[in-house]
Amino acid sequence: QQPVVLLSNIRQHQSVVKELRGKLESHLLTEIVYVPASAESASTEFILDTLTNNVPGSVTNSDLKRIAVDPDYLNSLNPFYSADALVAIHADIVLWLKLCVLEDKLERLERLCSIEEPDTAAIIQDLLCVRHWDAGQHVDWLVFEVEGRLQIRPAQYTMAQTIINRNGAIAQLNMGEGKTRVILPMLILYWGRHSRD
Repeated sequence: QQPVVLLSNIRQHQSVVKELRGKLESHLLTEIVYVPASAESASTEFILDTLTNNVPGSVTNSDLKRIAVDPDYLNSLNPFYSADALVAIHADIVLWLKLCVLEDKLERLERLCSIEEPDTAAIIQDLLCVRHWDAGQHVDWLVFEVEGRLQIRPAQYTMAQTIINRNGAIAQLNMGEGKTRVILPMLILYWGRHSRD
């Protein structure tokens, strides 16, 4: 009976999260290409560039993910935003990504609870999986979670952080703990970004 109650709660939360993610996504996709009236003369040139495909006329979810890891890309999509507006839009995109990860988690939990004999251990593992890292500091990991429709588990984060902080460290994890599918991509994303800094 507990999985039935849990399933009902998951579906309620799923509905709320899906609605919030959809509203924020819709807002971002329209807001990013908005040209303020105060930029009339410059906006004419921008509109002409858009019409001649020098600047995209619409924004996609892929653009949102790219802006998350490369905030300067937003300037190429819309050069009319102030520095404060750029920071606010970036924060909204990070929130949107977090909602995407939560929506995926709720879908996984729904699947786990819907089977004839639910795997209680897997349900508990997914329920206990919470982010132990700052999504604002590791936006590329957040995009990785969205793209992979997964959530980085605390043990995976701890292992990646240990390897990052201790140059040349050797670490061991059991089979099936996400070394190849999760930890290795985390390290590649981290070192790819920080080797350029």
